[in-house]
Amino acid sequence: MLNARILWIFSRAYHLFGEEEYKALADRAQHYFIQHFIDKEMGYMNYERVEGNLIRKIDWWPQAESVVAFYNAWQITQDEKYLTAALQTWSFVKENLIDDEHGGWYSGLDPDNKPSKRRAKADLWKCPYHNSRMGFELMVRSQQIQENKQLE
Repeated sequence: MLNARILWIFSRAYHLFGEEEYKALADRAQHYFIQHFIDKEMGYMNYERVEGNLIRKIDWWPQAESVVAFYNAWQITQDEKYLTAALQTWSFVKENLIDDEHGGWYSGLDPDNKPSKRRAKADLWKCPYHNSRMGFELMVRSQQIQENKQLE
């Protein structure tokens, strides 16, 4: 199983240490994930391969993690394909995983592409970690971009 969080680890390493090697690793990893793990029709992040075959399992956490990861990659490379991937994944989340009626995110989609109602919408990993972290990370980064634009 691949972990979508590895995507932002390389980007974060570049932010912390400024070494071009980490930037290159981030770029390569992000590009690979876009080519091999983003569903081209629906725009969600698959995160698991077994014996070379992509497993179609639409869970909430790879979507949250990949939005942050792709945004990170865009910030360090300024390559529009990463911003596009972040926005496409976020659009998928908004259209398919957010419960507009009762709030929160569904845990994933069932094989019929309908929100899974068999699993809890909140647990120790979901709300306080993946979803919230994505929101906080993007809020802070958006503010930083706005502040930088005001300084120009």
